[in-house]
Amino acid sequence: MKTKTILLSMASFIVYSQFSLAQVITSGGNGSDPPIQKVRVETDEVSFCEDEEEKAVIRFNGQDLVIDNNEANGDTYLAAELDVTVTARNNAIITGNDNVYLATGPNLGTTRLFINTDGEVGIGTTNPATKLHVIGGTDVNASVGGYLQLGSSSSANLSFDTNEIQARSNGAASSLFLQNGGGLLDIGGDTDIDGELTLRSNGGTFKLRTAPPGSATGDLQFVGDGTTHMSIDDENGFVGIGTSNPAVKLNITGGSDAEPDNENGYLQLGPIDSQNVVMDDNEIMARNNGAGADLSIQREGGNLLLCGTEDGSVGIGVLNSNNIPAGYLLAVDGRIIAEEVRVELSGNWPDYVFEEGYDLPCIDELAHFIDENGHLPGIPSAKEIEERGLNMGDMQKRMIEKIEELSLYIIQIEKRIKDLEN
Repeated sequence: MKTKTILLSMASFIVYSQFSLAQVITSGGNGSDPPIQKVRVETDEVSFCEDEEEKAVIRFNGQDLVIDNNEANGDTYLAAELDVTVTARNNAIITGNDNVYLATGPNLGTTRLFINTDGEVGIGTTNPATKLHVIGGTDVNASVGGYLQLGSSSSANLSFDTNEIQARSNGAASSLFLQNGGGLLDIGGDTDIDGELTLRSNGGTFKLRTAPPGSATGDLQFVGDGTTHMSIDDENGFVGIGTSNPAVKLNITGGSDAEPDNENGYLQLGPIDSQNVVMDDNEIMARNNGAGADLSIQREGGNLLLCGTEDGSVGIGVLNSNNIPAGYLLAVDGRIIAEEVRVELSGNWPDYVFEEGYDLPCIDELAHFIDENGHLPGIPSAKEIEERGLNMGDMQKRMIEKIEELSLYIIQIEKRIKDLEN
């Protein structure tokens, strides 16, 4: 028979209550007599004595169960160099096969606690895989349940099951603190989060802080596969997507050119399979399920201001700014239709033609200019219009000037006719 020395602290080894030699009885070996004291020991040969070191000894068939008082630390130990079962009602501590069992129930059929030769403790299992291995618990919730509980059920306690940690206090959910005193919190083995990180719930508002007030700041980054996908600057609150150095409140980089199909752009508002607006680094496009759609600007009211400082131009039907002539605020490559066009000139309107002293060319001078140039004076030629286009406001002004000059010529002719008639 294998033997093993077992040391059990009497503080944790309580068979039913403290016992003395006077509480231990023996039977004749058939194990049929009921116990009349708190402990019953059944064997063929039992004796009580003291060994040479003055330790109390219960001897079973020549093997010793020793009760030893250690004066050095005041603890009392029960040591046995034998295979023995100590029974109290339906409970027993059993040693044998180099292991220790705590069994309960009828015929000691349920092993509650098991200790193997490596010192691994199993609760609910006789095959512990770690120093403490617990199975057979229940799902933990805010009030009860779990596999392991630290603390009293009537006050603050921490409970664990196979995939959950729950802080509780007297049957209600409570705050869970991690590294509250400082130090690193290592999650997943790859990311170190220092002690300045706190997760708080304040009046229903969830807060994520990268540094407590008054301490050094630190950016909050969301990293996947070694790449920073989103960053929040702790100092100014700037958010970067695709960049860890955002320059404005929301800075997005790494997108693609916006197209009518659905999988491109930098920012999209709306679902892919219906109406949405997509933006890239220089374009805004309305789409509807993969096709171009109408884009409304200020549809419900309000002014739309473009190039308000006149430092720039607006192009319609123009692919790039190189096709906008210099000095113009609006360039349209195509036809325009409108119910009304109003042009306001900053210069004088040609009413100066009717003012006294206006130098109206004589008919002969006008005829000579037309003969040499093929167009009216002050009016651009066909070649000039072809090369530089038509300035509508200026042309309207020039046309009124010629109409007013023509009116003066008609008046002069009318006077000459009347003079001839008289």
